[in-house]
Amino acid sequence: RSGRLVKIHLVPTELGGPAKDRYNIVYITPEAAEARELLISTLETDLEEEKIDQMQIVPDYKGTSIVPTRIRFMAWHSERKGGEFAVVLEVW
Repeated sequence: RSGRLVKIHLVPTELGGPAKDRYNIVYITPEAAEARELLISTLETDLEEEKIDQMQIVPDYKGTSIVPTRIRFMAWHSERKGGEFAVVLEVW
């Protein structure tokens, strides 16, 4: 409410996430948004190089807060072994 959070798409639109789905929109701190941008860049590269072809993004919430405390990013290739990617983005 005080304007200190940044609106993002939980599943990044850069990676095919829906832009107009209200369930894909969450709010995080500016610092977490900056770290997320770096992570998206890495995921885009891995996708282009065909290192990954599957991804799961899971937000964790505390209590009744609508702001996630962390967001877990997991990516892998469905046919190749050894290229798994997992990062936890801490929000609070």
